[in-house]
Parts: sequence; C-alpha cells; structure tokens
Amino acid sequence: MGGIPTNANCEVIANASGTPIAGLYAAGECACVSVHGANRLGTNSLLDASLFGKRAGYSIAAFVKNGAKLMPVSGDPVARSRARIAHFMDAGTGAAESVAAVAAALKENMTQNVGVFRDGERLKVAQKTVKDLQTRFKRARIMDKSRRFNTDLLGAIETEHLLTFSEVVIESALARTESRGAHSRTDYARRDDKQWLKHTLAHKQGDAPPRLDYKDVTIFWDRYPPEERKY
Repeated sequence: MGGIPTNANCEVIANASGTPIAGLYAAGECACVSVHGANRLGTNSLLDASLFGKRAGYSIAAFVKNGAKLMPVSGDPVARSRARIAHFMDAGTGAAESVAAVAAALKENMTQNVGVFRDGERLKVAQKTVKDLQTRFKRARIMDKSRRFNTDLLGAIETEHLLTFSEVVIESALARTESRGAHSRTDYARRDDKQWLKHTLAHKQGDAPPRLDYKDVTIFWDRYPPEERKY
C-alpha cells in the first residue's frame, strides 16, 4: 500500500522498469514489494517482516560475497546533512516559524482534506496548503541547540519528511481518478482497472512538484484475479 519500491529480492528499484539500485535494500513496513494490493490489512506486516526480511538477508549476503560495487553517490551527502542540521539550529533572520505549529497545521490539513474519503476540490485545497506550509517551514528553527538527544531537531526533520510525503500523497491522489482499496474518491467512486491497474511511483527533486510514473502490477490472473471490495 506504499513504501520504498523493491523487487522480490528486496533490492530497491529506481524506476518503473525495475532497475535495481546496487547495494540498497528495503524490507518490512518501509517497503513495497507489491504483495498487498491497494489496501493493507492487519497482520500483513508479518509477511513483509519475516519472509522478505529473510530474503533481504540472503540478497545482501550474496551481494557482499560476490564483491559487487555500490551505486555511486552524487555530491557529498554528509555535507548536505550537516548543512540541514545547521539550518534548523541557526538563528535565521526575522521571526522564526514554530515547527510544532507547522506540524499541527499539516495534520489538520491532511485529516480534513485527504482523509478516508476524498474529492478533487478538497485535494486541491490540500495541495495549496501543503505548498504554503513548505514555504513557512523554510523559516522554521528549533530552540534546543544541544548536540545529543535533541528531540527538537528530530521533530523538525520528521516534519520536513511529512511535508514531502504529504505532497506526494496529494499529487498521487489527484492524478488517480478512481477509487481503489484505501483510496476512495467520492467524485470517482468506481474502480477503473483499464486505466489505473498500476502502481504509482513518485520522484521528488528539490522544490519541484513530484514527478509521477507508473509501474505494472504483477497479478496471477488464473488464481488471484482482482475483485471488487465488498465490505
């Protein structure tokens, strides 16, 4: 029902063609290997954690044993992370925004406009609100300047992530003009397998809106054909 896209060997894939990112693996609640469909049910996490956790371990062991090379990393990620932390801790200019206030506004926005039942009009309201909150968040600073066990810093980083993922959820929901599983649009109440039987992949770069791509769903049509949700 969402997460880091992987193949059956838990290798993270970079695109809809299934190109693996050498040396990067994901398993458990964070990953999407496409075994749950569009509505994640209770206890499904056992499959993600146990079966694919084991497969990830075997895959990583084989990768190390065969001496494969890691995917090159662009730029200096350590320097970027340090700059990010320094941004939250510096004094800034003018009145600083409250991280907690931005986080509370984001939660209210997502609850009211991107909840269980959605429609295009409210999704567009949510889209604009998230953009406004992202602008406000650029002025956000934290009070605690300590370098150990800094929960203020943790909250700021988590809020920044939530702003990004909220934008991805909204853009994906606006594009998907149907209802499927946990995605229920009152303005497109029916499921549309002809157009939308596919995974949404989102790519985020800087401040630009997420770029959406789509990946085919693997289905064993003879044994497990898609069926309408009736409960």
